[in-house]
This record gives sequence, C-alpha cells and structure tokens, in this order.
Amino acid sequence: MKKRQRNTRFSMPVMLVLCASGNVMAGGLFAPEFFPGDFSTPLTINNQYWPLPVNTAYVYFSETADGCEWDEVDVTNQIRFIDGINTRIVLDRVWLDESENCADQLNVYPSGFPYGNLAEITQDYHAQDDSGNIWYLGEHTLDMTIAPAECETYVYGTDAIFPALNVCLDGSFIAGENDALAGIVMMASPSKGDFYQQEFDQENAEDWGKVLNFVTVEDSAGGQYANCLETKEWSPLEHGAIEHKYYCPEADGGRGALLQVKEASGGPTVWTNLIDVHAFAP
Repeated sequence: MKKRQRNTRFSMPVMLVLCASGNVMAGGLFAPEFFPGDFSTPLTINNQYWPLPVNTAYVYFSETADGCEWDEVDVTNQIRFIDGINTRIVLDRVWLDESENCADQLNVYPSGFPYGNLAEITQDYHAQDDSGNIWYLGEHTLDMTIAPAECETYVYGTDAIFPALNVCLDGSFIAGENDALAGIVMMASPSKGDFYQQEFDQENAEDWGKVLNFVTVEDSAGGQYANCLETKEWSPLEHGAIEHKYYCPEADGGRGALLQVKEASGGPTVWTNLIDVHAFAP
C-alpha cells in the first residue's frame, strides 16, 4: 500500500499491546547490495510478515476527511522484467466516496463494491531475494485527484499502461532507469531499530522504513494477533507524512498479512484496516 496525502476527519480506534520479543537487539542500517544473481525465484513472495500469494486480493477501508476510502490490493499473475530480474505486478486501486455514512458501506460490503470514484491506480513491482527480503523495484502511479497545474507529469489519454485516462504520473519510477534504485520493503529477519531505504528516485521517490517493535494487535473485529511487526515509514519529500504499519504472521488464517496502517501526519489519526481477503480469477 502506498501513502496518500490527505486531511483527516475520523479516527478508528485500535488497541495495541506492547509485548516482549526475543528479537529486540539494537538494529542499524540494512542496505544489502542489489544483485540479480541473488534472485533465484523472485516471483515466490512468501515472507512470513508480508506474503503476496498470486491471485489474492486484500481490501482495506479507512475514514478520512475526504470521505470513505477503499483500497484493493491485487497480487496478479503478471510479470514485468526490471533491472535484470522478473518482478511481480501488484495492482493497487483506491476509491473515494464522499459520503458521510461509511458505516453503511461496511454493513453491506461486498454488495455493490467498489463504492465512490476511482482516485488512484498503481502498479507496484516486487521481488523476493534468496534470503527472503522483499524488494521494491518501482511503481507506475496514476492519480486522478491531482490537477494538471499541480502535477509535473500529466498525460491526456496517452499513458502506455492505462490508456484513455487523464492523470498525473508523479511518483512513478523504474529501478535501473534514470539512476533510480531498488529498495527493501520487508526484511527477512527484522530486528528492532533496523532501518532501510525502500526506494530511490531523486526528488521523486525516497521512502524509508524502520522497525519499531513487535506487538500484539487487536483488529476492528476484536481478534488479537501476537508477534506483529510494527514499522514506521516516511519520506523526506513529504514532511510530516508518517505511517505505522502492522504486519501480522497470524492474520488471514495464519498465512500472514499487512493488517493495519496508522497514518499520523499532524492531524487526527487515520486507521486503515484490512477487512477482506479473497481469491480472484486471473
């Protein structure tokens, strides 16, 4: 899931209970060199904290100052060759409904889904190395909410991947092109205090991540999950935009998933919750 700048209106309270973990040694910079030879099976992404099984959809929900936000993340069977390796294409779509009755949508989901207007489409490109680290090799982002005057790269129906759309492409990059570099989005063996660069395309995409703790998370339905990895993500290009993410190996029936995202950007906190996981036809 990708950070989206927004004002907040509501907060979805979720209980976090700090717990002891054996993996609490002080960490440091984690910066392995990217080498294509380290990716024997890059399309098999089975990291315990954030597995990405093919043809699986993850649906997230949040209430924001702009309305009800729905985010569907689809792990496709599609592949893109980037910087010497095959990468898995993950399709991330965000819909925004300005209705103030978000609870009504939750009560009827999935009937009539998606709700609202399509606000953003992103193709993310992931691969897992032989040590179990998940790498991020770029993204192709189309934002329908940014006006041409506020966008550096705006196209009018000429996008190569999603034609016939008038959209802003700011934030898009491909590792290995124009000095852009791949980064780490999930470590195989994270330790408290570890930090890592997730992407690098100068003055365009410069996200970082840090391992904060291992916690027990109570989700919006009252279920509890132990040994969840809590990370902090930020970018020097977006001052004040900070997200905490909670990856739980016990979520989704023990298969593991990104369970929750907490956005704290100076205003009221916004919680994004995983509400559904299902298979889809390729």
